[in-house]
Amino acid sequence: MLPPRDTSAAAWAVQLDCLGKLTPGRRVELMSEMSDDSRELLRCGIRQRHPDYTSDEVEHAMLRIWLGDDLYSKAYRRPLLDA
Repeated sequence: MLPPRDTSAAAWAVQLDCLGKLTPGRRVELMSEMSDDSRELLRCGIRQRHPDYTSDEVEHAMLRIWLGDDLYSKAYRRPLLDA
């Protein structure tokens, strides 16, 4: 695995060492937290682009981004909102 561009080799080595010491359960917890954080960042971007959207519209715009237009349309049968 390559280090991120904004991370030094030494810092990357420390990070990998720390991650290697985590229990599988803790790794799953971190993955879940990062997933939640990424969804919230996506919601924030949608709200910034579309301040008039309701909470429900923000969620559906997010789902459209995740699923793509075709699958979203099949799953939700709603008009496509701008994302």
